[in-house]
Amino acid sequence: MMDQENIPVGWKTHFLFIIGLALVTIIYFFQFIGPTVPARDMATYYLPNAMILERSWEKYGDLYPLWNPYGFSGEPFLIKPIIGFDSPLGLFILMGMSPLASLKLSYILFFLIAGVAMYFFTTSLNLEPRHAFLSALVYMLNGYVASLLVPGWLTTLAGYSLLPLVLLFTKKAVGKNSWLPYSVAAAATLSLILRFGPDMKAGLFVLLAMGLFMVYSVMLNFTLKKLVKVGAISFVVLSLFFAFSAERVLSHYSFMRMEGSSKASQDWDNVSGRQLSYGEMFTELVEPFKNFGKFPRQGNSNHIGIVAFSLALIGLFANRKNKAVLFLGLLALFAVLVASNTFNLFRILWQLPVFNSMRYMDRILILYAFSGSVLAGFGIQALSHKFPRWKGKVSLAALLLVFINLFFFGFSHYDGKVNEWTNIDEAVKENQALQFISSQEGIFRINTMETKGIDWGTDVFNVPLGLEHIFMYDTKFFVPYLQGLLSRVSQNASRFLGLLNVKYVTSQSPLDLPSFHPVGEYGKCTVCFPQRPELQKAWGPFVYENEGVLPRAYVVPRSILFVGDPEFTTKTIYSILANSKFNPKIAVAIKGKESINTYSLRELQPFSLVVRAKGGSDASSVPLMKEFIDRGGTLIPDPFTDAGKNSTEQMEDAMASLAGSFSAINDSDIQRVSFDKVKIALRGQKGVLVLSEKFSVFDGWKVQEKNGNELPLLNANGMNSAVFLDGNEQELTFTYLPLPFLLGKSIIGLAFFMLLGYASWRWFRRLKGKSIQAGETEPQSAVQQEMPPSQVDK
Repeated sequence: MMDQENIPVGWKTHFLFIIGLALVTIIYFFQFIGPTVPARDMATYYLPNAMILERSWEKYGDLYPLWNPYGFSGEPFLIKPIIGFDSPLGLFILMGMSPLASLKLSYILFFLIAGVAMYFFTTSLNLEPRHAFLSALVYMLNGYVASLLVPGWLTTLAGYSLLPLVLLFTKKAVGKNSWLPYSVAAAATLSLILRFGPDMKAGLFVLLAMGLFMVYSVMLNFTLKKLVKVGAISFVVLSLFFAFSAERVLSHYSFMRMEGSSKASQDWDNVSGRQLSYGEMFTELVEPFKNFGKFPRQGNSNHIGIVAFSLALIGLFANRKNKAVLFLGLLALFAVLVASNTFNLFRILWQLPVFNSMRYMDRILILYAFSGSVLAGFGIQALSHKFPRWKGKVSLAALLLVFINLFFFGFSHYDGKVNEWTNIDEAVKENQALQFISSQEGIFRINTMETKGIDWGTDVFNVPLGLEHIFMYDTKFFVPYLQGLLSRVSQNASRFLGLLNVKYVTSQSPLDLPSFHPVGEYGKCTVCFPQRPELQKAWGPFVYENEGVLPRAYVVPRSILFVGDPEFTTKTIYSILANSKFNPKIAVAIKGKESINTYSLRELQPFSLVVRAKGGSDASSVPLMKEFIDRGGTLIPDPFTDAGKNSTEQMEDAMASLAGSFSAINDSDIQRVSFDKVKIALRGQKGVLVLSEKFSVFDGWKVQEKNGNELPLLNANGMNSAVFLDGNEQELTFTYLPLPFLLGKSIIGLAFFMLLGYASWRWFRRLKGKSIQAGETEPQSAVQQEMPPSQVDK
């Protein structure tokens, strides 16, 4: 450890101010620590995902779970923009902290990082430490931060906290001759933003700020050399950012581009929400007067406070010839113009790739909060220099005014009174309905009848009890699942929910649905977010058992293959599933390829029926279809006979004629090795193994026999999976490992190997240079030093 007297004086000062920022953080979050959470995204989204991470690690030892079995009947997990173990949240969980403690510490840590990062960014702009401290204070306490903490947007806060560091490294890369190390640092920090805030709500605007700074730097004193240098920096930063984040970027891109996935781009009506109006600019950007005088004050805006705003104007005017200050002023103005869509700027930005997936114009005000905070530091420095005799008093007064303005009179990040927040452990314990369901043996899923979409899911109750639900609160999801199978639940709830292995449903009111047996009415949960009716549905109180539930895995003797146009085929399959003549315990509906011509006769023969949907065959298909029928196959519609019946009637007759015995796979024969791997022990069953899992919907799932042979994984019943069994299989292993994830990991490994090689080469050259220099200036020996010069020369 370094002795105190050896520590540079400058670092002593920095250390004291960092301690000051830590104290501000403690004061700001003094009511935050504890077992309670608000009924916002912190509880409905982030906490359940943290619980899933903890369970993956503690139960399976898996640090990178790619699949989530607890929502949407199973769906990709870290492939979507969700915080993983490669973040402070994950590290806290690995340290043994509870998911809630890890989550809350993450908010606190990012808040502190924001202040420290801003402090060092502003000192790099030659602000005195005390004035850099004021900028950091504004950056931590402004309304933009409060607007993130009220709903609990941790991912945006993560990007916000690292924004100053990205621009710090970018500035140094542009200004230094040795630009490569700083470019690497900027790329690494950008990759951390992606890992800490995978949805990139803040990250995209950080990239935008970097790009504007690069353009500004080139335009100030244009030379071809500077243009080439900035171009090289941009190339290195973007290339390394992609390389460091490849498994995230490629996996997420693959999921978003998947046919039927949630929209990769947003409609303009969605995008243009929360537009900044000219009449509200003072309230929104400077000082809101709603509930003024109350503490803590409730509300929402992106203000930096009247004191900091006034200082920012002073700083901008006093340092108008400073190139950095001028850029920050232009950046703040640009953010305001885009947020208000002046000159159609936001619509122009919306045309760019990736930005077209962003909602809400006012999110760009992250750049206004950043610039305003820095300019406030320049303002107080200008004032203190204007009155040098009172320099210390002016700085102290400004700090106190900023703190009072933003902490006491700014908006609080607490949503209502803290005593209205819910203790989640007590809420889960008192939820009698879900406690009963979780105590039942077997593998099954549940449904909350009041949940109709992605918002206000009950995951915060389901996950800690190990209950798998058919819905979840998530912004990225597989649209055909919600708009396909689940949209048919009203036609035959018992059957369609049964296909998803839904055994129990809860309801806030009595149900009158066929094949749902009432289990009981349970007590009211008085601590289950009493201020939020949207979440009170989690405790029922009515619980019903679905008599039409199918096991998680079972074997049927018959299969029906549907070929033709994919969209039309899917609709046909759902119509068949709703038909009373179809018995899911005898047959399974398999979605096939677009044309029967893509099959061989051998591939068609295992199917009991082959249904030609729209575009499923043409004139060239006649020989194959005829041979299939001649060998005992059934084709619908049959092109060679005219039975006087339409295809629907033919289909119903064919389904009614199917017979055979249903065989359930014992739940004890299903072993979850990890979230990404499931093993099923078999005992000589023949037919079609059906799993109420969406494995077949997502690329990356494969199924292997015990000897390693891979078997075809077929899409069944729209959202199930199926495998043909010949009776010789002893065990099947289902594994999820998507190609984009594997490719991304390889790119990351290659990037680190190349950087390590480059660093080793630089280190070797430096050592070699020192050795040569040492050889050239090698001191004389003691004998030589004692000899007269004449003798030495001889």
